[in-house]
Amino acid sequence: MKRKLELQSILTAFMVAGVTLTSCKQTTNQNAEQPPLQEEPAEADPEAALALVNTGAKALADITAQPGLVPHDTDQKFTPKSVILDPDGTEHVRFTRTYKGLSVVGGDFVVHRTQQGTSTSLNKVGIRATKVNAAGSSTPAVADGKINVNVVPKISAQEAQQNARTHFAGKLSKVKDAQLLVFSHNKTPTLAWEVGVMGKNPKNAPSDLRVFIDAQTGRLLAKWEKVHTAAGTGRGVHTGTTKLEVQFTNGFYRLLDETRGRTQSGDMKGLEDAFDAVQKPLLPFAQRQNIFGNFKAENMVSIAADVQFGGIAAWDYFLKNHGRRGAKNDGKGMPSRFNYGVQYANAFYHPDCDCLTYGNGDGGIFKPLTSLDVAVHEFSHAVTRHTADLIYYGESGGLNEATSDIFAALAEFYFNLPSDPPDYLIGEKIVMPGILSNDSLRTMYKPSLDGASPDCYSDEVDFLDVHYSSGIANHFFYLLAEGSKPAGMPESPTCNGSTIKGIGREKAGKIWYRALTAYMNPSTDYSGAKFATLRAAHDLFGVNSLETRTVGAAWAAVKLPNLPPVLPKVVSVSAKKNVETKIPLNITDEDSPINCKESLVVSSSNTKLLPLKNIVLSGKAPECVMTVTPIKNISGAVNISIEVSDEKNKVSNQVPVTVK
Repeated sequence: MKRKLELQSILTAFMVAGVTLTSCKQTTNQNAEQPPLQEEPAEADPEAALALVNTGAKALADITAQPGLVPHDTDQKFTPKSVILDPDGTEHVRFTRTYKGLSVVGGDFVVHRTQQGTSTSLNKVGIRATKVNAAGSSTPAVADGKINVNVVPKISAQEAQQNARTHFAGKLSKVKDAQLLVFSHNKTPTLAWEVGVMGKNPKNAPSDLRVFIDAQTGRLLAKWEKVHTAAGTGRGVHTGTTKLEVQFTNGFYRLLDETRGRTQSGDMKGLEDAFDAVQKPLLPFAQRQNIFGNFKAENMVSIAADVQFGGIAAWDYFLKNHGRRGAKNDGKGMPSRFNYGVQYANAFYHPDCDCLTYGNGDGGIFKPLTSLDVAVHEFSHAVTRHTADLIYYGESGGLNEATSDIFAALAEFYFNLPSDPPDYLIGEKIVMPGILSNDSLRTMYKPSLDGASPDCYSDEVDFLDVHYSSGIANHFFYLLAEGSKPAGMPESPTCNGSTIKGIGREKAGKIWYRALTAYMNPSTDYSGAKFATLRAAHDLFGVNSLETRTVGAAWAAVKLPNLPPVLPKVVSVSAKKNVETKIPLNITDEDSPINCKESLVVSSSNTKLLPLKNIVLSGKAPECVMTVTPIKNISGAVNISIEVSDEKNKVSNQVPVTVK
């Protein structure tokens, strides 16, 4: 369980003032030096808690009653984590998984229950989990439903800690206790030790690595960063004149917004901290006048105004565009901390304090990191953490970064600030001119302009830094929203020479949010992201809608390959003359939606015994159903040929039927 930053309680509010920032004389931080009062804990949402309990129980019952829904063995246990309720009554229940009492990293899955009470599952969205490893092991991955792991480690916890510290580059400050678990992120399930290693990386930035050590051999399985960063910010206030809701208490105006879940911003005064420790209460920035800042970066009050606006802007964007009330969707705002460290050229979200942290820049390359897109980028990491929880490593890490870039760009267009005109550049306000390519950190319409990010998918993407592998999804999203040759916007060359007409930012944003919250899982890779966005478009606009077709075309335009459908072999079926027999067809496709009626073609080897009109397809993939009705007075055998096709691939199989 991640520890949250404890919020400083505030004296009874006499008024809430709407503040407009204007140019004024320089002011200083007059943060009141008074002891904090105990804050009353926020009440949990009883309706949400009850929905999770009730719907989770139903989904668990479905798993028990339908062994094929989520294949597993008796040593595995599932716990409902969250639930999404659609307007049509469909319920999406996200589960975590344990094996013999040990957490399974990468074992999350989602069960989808329709209004009629039927369930399907999308278990481990991603393709790599189902592959046999290079050593030829036949132990199935979690996606196949079985875990066969000896839970007695040969490597001790102390040995794992010693091993983990060797994989940390920089100044080491702490090695956390080792935790035993099952590691199954796109690998054969393996008993592992997870060790947290903390300190400063070679760039002197905070680092908190999650290191996974094979508990039997001691080899490194994987490592990734918990501190999600985006580089520096500037010498001037980036957001310009904005309106703020503040709290007036005891003669002070405080940057604490009661209307947005108590979103607040506090001054770190140049200090750094151990962000995994229990946080000291941080007072909201306070002063005696209700005008904050003077547009100048050297004025800390101007930086404070930027940071507070970033927090409330992220809140407003997700609430008004996606109905989400805060990063956790629990009605609570995110605390922000500015003036962190000395010449600290970074910003980050960290799950242990559940807070956003901003440095003032280094004065050379980066300005203070307080622009709107940086704030929403970091806030979006928190949204990802509390939904799909995309692992910050490999392709899933690239998707994590791209998700933050996507919502950051969408927020810029939503607010359309005069001081920060919207675009598809990331961090353009925080970079000193003439230093970085395109005067920004990343360029979504042509990611390769930074010299490191790819425009097109290849097998090498999985080995790139996550800030570069994000380029594939950023390019995809620009094509989906704007197209390849949008009027008044930069052109975006496609990788296959095609021309894409965008569906608009609003629709594209809803598709990505739906994919993130309803279908993506910690181990989702690029093929899984294609599948998730197609399913999201299907849900929102229909299977054969223009929007769904454009999703497929945009992924093709960044050269993401199509995977063939999977049609498991059906053993011989017995049927009676003139009696309906239902034959379940568990048809799946990792990256394309399958429509049972439109995607399947059937034929009969004996039309006298089983005419084509007596073969009826129904249901929704993966649970397609073929109903056959042999004619009267004839017995014998017939083979039904089934061909399944998606956008580019076809697979076929035969179902032998014996009629008695």
